[in-house]
Amino acid sequence: MNGGIKKCINVALESLELWSNKKVAESWQLWLNELDMFFMIPEYFQIARKIKKYNDLLLKILAGQPDQDSKDAGLAAKWAIEQKEAVELNYKTMSDTFKAHDESSIRELALSSGLVSRILRRLSVVSGEKPRVLEEDKEEVVEELEEISLQRQGSSLKELDVASRVKNVRKGVGYSTNSSKPGEKFDVNAYIENKKQRND
Repeated sequence: MNGGIKKCINVALESLELWSNKKVAESWQLWLNELDMFFMIPEYFQIARKIKKYNDLLLKILAGQPDQDSKDAGLAAKWAIEQKEAVELNYKTMSDTFKAHDESSIRELALSSGLVSRILRRLSVVSGEKPRVLEEDKEEVVEELEEISLQRQGSSLKELDVASRVKNVRKGVGYSTNSSKPGEKFDVNAYIENKKQRND
């Protein structure tokens, strides 16, 4: 029975080339490719065949209904929502497959077939995040960490240098009458006499 679904998917992929709205065709092609890849895991097929929506969507795509309805704005919006739900259904079914079967053979098959990397690529597109890559060269990482630590040490040395210069300039609090001589001591008696003369 899995072979029959595979044939339907292949025929649906070929029929997309005849659609007039290429943007809609490309989006459904992505969904069909993912569905085809997910069907490589037999346990996925066992869960998906019980869901009526898969069969309905495949038949509607084979009939070209999303392409025909794309001319009407209301129906096109309905199909956009339908497609979003179809993608969610794909990943929910895959999640259910992994939950239902604890054996490592399913996970090994998913890794070897490239399914996990496909899922991660889809997540990066949905989230807008750049895919991460494994850095094999440890020497570059070590050099980068050393550079960061030197920058931090350099910044702390600069902070110490600035703090020592500030301390050299300001030794204690001074109330100098003559601001041009920063080291001069404050004469209280002269200050009071000067103040009396200004007030008289």
